[in-house]
Amino acid sequence: MCERNEEIKGSIGAENYTMLIDEIMNGNLTEQKVKSIGLLMHPQVHGVFVAKHLKLDLADVMCSMMDKWWTVKLFSEEVNGEAELFKILSNAELGLQYLADRMRPDAREPDSSPIDVQFKKEPKQLKDEKSVLGKECYAKLLDSAKNGDIDDHLMLLLATGLHPSVKGEYIKKSSVKNIDAEHVMRAILAKWYTVFLHTLKAGEGREPLIINNSVSAIVCCTIV
Repeated sequence: MCERNEEIKGSIGAENYTMLIDEIMNGNLTEQKVKSIGLLMHPQVHGVFVAKHLKLDLADVMCSMMDKWWTVKLFSEEVNGEAELFKILSNAELGLQYLADRMRPDAREPDSSPIDVQFKKEPKQLKDEKSVLGKECYAKLLDSAKNGDIDDHLMLLLATGLHPSVKGEYIKKSSVKNIDAEHVMRAILAKWYTVFLHTLKAGEGREPLIINNSVSAIVCCTIV
Protein backbone atom coordinates (compact mmCIF):
# COMPACT_ATOMS: atom_id res chain seq x y z
CA MET A 1 0.00 0.00 0.00
CA CYS A 2 1.19 3.51 -0.79
CA GLU A 3 2.19 5.70 2.16
CA ARG A 4 -0.07 8.43 0.77
CA ASN A 5 -2.76 5.94 -0.19
CA GLU A 6 -5.82 7.98 0.75
CA GLU A 7 -4.45 11.25 -0.59
CA ILE A 8 -3.54 9.65 -3.92
CA LYS A 9 -6.95 8.01 -4.25
CA GLY A 10 -8.58 11.33 -3.45
CA SER A 11 -6.57 13.02 -6.18
CA ILE A 12 -6.75 10.56 -9.09
CA GLY A 13 -9.90 8.69 -8.05
CA ALA A 14 -10.09 5.49 -6.01
CA GLU A 15 -11.45 3.40 -8.90
CA ASN A 16 -8.82 4.75 -11.27
CA TYR A 17 -6.08 3.92 -8.76
CA THR A 18 -7.41 0.37 -8.39
CA MET A 19 -7.61 -0.13 -12.16
CA LEU A 20 -4.02 1.04 -12.60
CA ILE A 21 -2.70 -1.43 -10.02
CA ASP A 22 -4.91 -4.21 -11.41
CA GLU A 23 -3.45 -3.67 -14.88
CA ILE A 24 0.00 -4.27 -13.41
CA MET A 25 -1.11 -7.34 -11.47
CA ASN A 26 -2.77 -8.77 -14.59
CA GLY A 27 0.36 -8.25 -16.66
CA ASN A 28 -1.11 -5.64 -18.99
CA LEU A 29 1.22 -2.90 -17.74
CA THR A 30 4.80 -3.99 -18.36
CA GLU A 31 7.89 -2.70 -16.62
CA GLN A 32 8.76 -0.59 -19.67
CA LYS A 33 5.32 1.03 -19.67
CA VAL A 34 5.54 1.77 -15.94
CA LYS A 35 8.93 3.37 -16.57
CA SER A 36 7.44 5.48 -19.36
CA ILE A 37 4.57 6.53 -17.11
CA GLY A 38 7.11 7.67 -14.53
CA LEU A 39 8.92 9.78 -17.11
CA LEU A 40 5.66 11.49 -18.03
CA MET A 41 4.72 12.09 -14.39
CA HIS A 42 7.90 13.87 -13.26
CA PRO A 43 11.70 13.36 -13.44
CA GLN A 44 11.76 12.58 -9.71
CA VAL A 45 9.05 9.95 -10.18
CA HIS A 46 11.17 8.31 -12.86
CA GLY A 47 14.04 8.42 -10.39
CA VAL A 48 11.98 6.34 -7.97
CA PHE A 49 11.41 3.76 -10.69
CA VAL A 50 15.12 3.55 -11.44
CA ALA A 51 15.95 3.15 -7.75
CA LYS A 52 13.36 0.50 -6.94
CA HIS A 53 12.42 -1.54 -10.02
CA LEU A 54 15.05 -4.19 -9.31
CA LYS A 55 14.15 -4.44 -5.62
CA LEU A 56 10.34 -4.50 -5.49
CA ASP A 57 7.41 -6.05 -7.28
CA LEU A 58 6.17 -3.81 -10.08
CA ALA A 59 2.92 -2.97 -8.27
CA ASP A 60 4.94 -1.84 -5.23
CA VAL A 61 7.19 0.21 -7.50
CA MET A 62 4.11 1.97 -8.86
CA CYS A 63 2.95 2.71 -5.31
CA SER A 64 6.32 4.30 -4.51
CA MET A 65 6.09 6.29 -7.73
CA MET A 66 2.62 7.49 -6.78
CA ASP A 67 3.90 8.59 -3.38
CA LYS A 68 6.59 10.67 -5.07
CA TRP A 69 4.11 12.04 -7.62
CA TRP A 70 1.99 13.23 -4.72
CA THR A 71 4.88 15.04 -3.05
CA VAL A 72 6.06 16.77 -6.23
CA LYS A 73 2.75 17.55 -7.95
CA LEU A 74 -0.55 16.07 -6.81
CA PHE A 75 -0.44 17.76 -3.38
CA SER A 76 -1.32 21.09 -4.97
CA GLU A 77 -4.99 22.05 -4.84
CA GLU A 78 -4.54 23.57 -8.29
CA VAL A 79 -3.73 20.16 -9.81
CA ASN A 80 -6.53 17.91 -11.07
CA GLY A 81 -5.04 14.48 -10.49
CA GLU A 82 -7.60 12.66 -12.62
CA ALA A 83 -6.97 14.98 -15.56
CA GLU A 84 -3.21 14.55 -15.18
CA LEU A 85 -3.49 10.77 -15.13
CA PHE A 86 -5.84 10.80 -18.13
CA LYS A 87 -3.41 12.99 -20.04
CA ILE A 88 -0.51 10.64 -19.31
CA LEU A 89 -2.38 7.48 -20.25
CA SER A 90 -3.61 9.14 -23.45
CA ASN A 91 -0.04 9.66 -24.67
CA ALA A 92 0.06 7.97 -28.07
CA GLU A 93 3.51 6.47 -27.50
CA LEU A 94 2.31 4.57 -24.43
CA GLY A 95 -0.44 2.69 -26.22
CA LEU A 96 -2.71 2.92 -23.16
CA GLN A 97 -5.61 4.89 -24.58
CA TYR A 98 -7.88 1.93 -23.82
CA LEU A 99 -7.07 2.34 -20.13
CA ALA A 100 -7.63 6.10 -20.21
CA ASP A 101 -11.00 5.53 -21.88
CA ARG A 102 -11.89 2.87 -19.34
CA MET A 103 -11.19 5.24 -16.49
CA ARG A 104 -12.92 8.32 -17.83
CA PRO A 105 -14.66 7.65 -21.18
CA ASP A 106 -16.97 10.67 -20.98
CA ALA A 107 -14.47 13.03 -19.41
CA ARG A 108 -13.49 15.22 -22.34
CA GLU A 109 -15.60 18.25 -23.09
CA PRO A 110 -16.48 18.67 -26.81
CA ASP A 111 -14.11 21.57 -27.46
CA SER A 112 -11.33 20.74 -25.00
CA SER A 113 -7.87 19.30 -25.58
CA PRO A 114 -6.43 16.42 -23.54
CA ILE A 115 -4.43 18.94 -21.51
CA ASP A 116 -7.52 20.98 -20.60
CA VAL A 117 -9.80 17.98 -20.09
CA GLN A 118 -12.45 18.50 -17.42
CA PHE A 119 -13.80 15.55 -15.45
CA LYS A 120 -17.43 15.03 -14.65
CA LYS A 121 -17.69 13.79 -11.10
CA GLU A 122 -21.30 12.56 -11.32
CA PRO A 123 -22.63 10.51 -12.88
CA LYS A 124 -19.63 8.34 -13.74
CA GLN A 125 -20.24 5.87 -16.54
CA LEU A 126 -17.35 3.54 -17.18
CA LYS A 127 -16.81 1.97 -20.54
CA ASP A 128 -15.59 -1.58 -20.10
CA GLU A 129 -16.08 -5.04 -21.55
CA LYS A 130 -19.48 -5.31 -19.86
CA SER A 131 -20.86 -2.12 -21.36
CA VAL A 132 -19.41 -2.79 -24.82
CA LEU A 133 -20.72 -6.36 -24.97
CA GLY A 134 -24.01 -5.42 -23.35
CA LYS A 135 -25.02 -6.42 -19.85
CA GLU A 136 -27.14 -9.40 -20.93
CA CYS A 137 -24.53 -10.85 -23.26
CA TYR A 138 -21.77 -10.38 -20.69
CA ALA A 139 -23.84 -11.98 -17.94
CA LYS A 140 -24.80 -14.89 -20.22
CA LEU A 141 -21.15 -15.64 -20.95
CA LEU A 142 -20.28 -15.63 -17.26
CA ASP A 143 -23.27 -17.82 -16.37
CA SER A 144 -22.42 -20.27 -19.16
CA ALA A 145 -18.90 -20.62 -17.79
CA LYS A 146 -20.14 -20.95 -14.23
CA ASN A 147 -22.73 -23.65 -14.92
CA GLY A 148 -20.50 -25.61 -17.31
CA ASP A 149 -22.28 -24.89 -20.61
CA ILE A 150 -18.94 -23.48 -21.72
CA ASP A 151 -16.39 -26.03 -20.50
CA ASP A 152 -12.60 -25.80 -20.68
CA HIS A 153 -12.49 -27.01 -24.29
CA LEU A 154 -15.14 -24.54 -25.46
CA MET A 155 -13.55 -21.69 -23.54
CA LEU A 156 -10.24 -22.39 -25.27
CA LEU A 157 -12.04 -22.29 -28.63
CA LEU A 158 -13.70 -19.03 -27.63
CA ALA A 159 -10.42 -17.42 -26.57
CA THR A 160 -8.62 -18.67 -29.68
CA GLY A 161 -11.28 -17.19 -31.94
CA LEU A 162 -11.14 -13.78 -30.30
CA HIS A 163 -7.44 -12.88 -30.36
CA PRO A 164 -4.00 -14.52 -29.80
CA SER A 165 -3.55 -12.42 -26.65
CA VAL A 166 -6.92 -13.60 -25.36
CA LYS A 167 -5.86 -17.20 -25.93
CA GLY A 168 -2.66 -16.47 -24.01
CA GLU A 169 -4.70 -15.01 -21.15
CA TYR A 170 -6.87 -18.13 -21.07
CA ILE A 171 -3.83 -20.40 -20.92
CA LYS A 172 -2.31 -18.32 -18.12
CA LYS A 173 -5.46 -18.10 -16.02
CA SER A 174 -6.64 -21.68 -16.54
CA SER A 175 -3.29 -22.98 -15.30
CA VAL A 176 -3.90 -21.40 -11.87
CA LYS A 177 -4.82 -24.09 -9.34
CA ASN A 178 -8.45 -24.14 -8.18
CA ILE A 179 -9.45 -21.12 -10.25
CA ASP A 180 -13.15 -21.11 -11.11
CA ALA A 181 -14.40 -20.98 -14.71
CA GLU A 182 -16.31 -17.73 -14.19
CA HIS A 183 -13.12 -15.97 -13.08
CA VAL A 184 -11.31 -17.27 -16.19
CA MET A 185 -14.13 -15.99 -18.40
CA ARG A 186 -13.95 -12.56 -16.76
CA ALA A 187 -10.19 -12.50 -17.39
CA ILE A 188 -10.40 -13.35 -21.09
CA LEU A 189 -13.17 -10.82 -21.70
CA ALA A 190 -11.12 -8.16 -19.90
CA LYS A 191 -8.13 -9.04 -22.08
CA TRP A 192 -10.28 -8.82 -25.22
CA TYR A 193 -11.28 -5.35 -24.10
CA THR A 194 -7.64 -4.24 -23.96
CA VAL A 195 -6.82 -5.53 -27.45
CA PHE A 196 -10.06 -4.81 -29.33
CA LEU A 197 -13.30 -3.96 -27.51
CA HIS A 198 -12.02 -0.58 -26.30
CA THR A 199 -12.28 0.63 -29.90
CA LEU A 200 -16.06 0.09 -29.89
CA LYS A 201 -18.94 1.96 -28.34
CA ALA A 202 -21.26 0.61 -25.68
CA GLY A 203 -23.38 -2.24 -27.02
CA GLU A 204 -21.33 -2.75 -30.19
CA GLY A 205 -19.29 -5.74 -28.97
CA ARG A 206 -21.91 -8.46 -29.30
CA GLU A 207 -21.89 -8.57 -33.11
CA PRO A 208 -18.11 -9.16 -33.56
CA LEU A 209 -18.29 -11.65 -30.71
CA ILE A 210 -20.90 -13.67 -32.59
CA ILE A 211 -19.30 -13.28 -36.03
CA ASN A 212 -15.83 -14.30 -34.88
CA ASN A 213 -16.74 -17.25 -32.71
CA SER A 214 -19.25 -20.08 -33.07
CA VAL A 215 -19.18 -20.77 -29.31
CA SER A 216 -20.20 -17.22 -28.41
CA ALA A 217 -22.73 -17.24 -31.24
CA ILE A 218 -24.52 -20.16 -29.69
CA VAL A 219 -24.50 -18.49 -26.27
CA CYS A 220 -25.37 -14.94 -27.26
CA CYS A 221 -28.03 -15.87 -29.79
CA THR A 222 -30.05 -17.31 -26.92
CA ILE A 223 -30.44 -13.77 -25.53
CA VAL A 224 -33.78 -12.31 -26.44
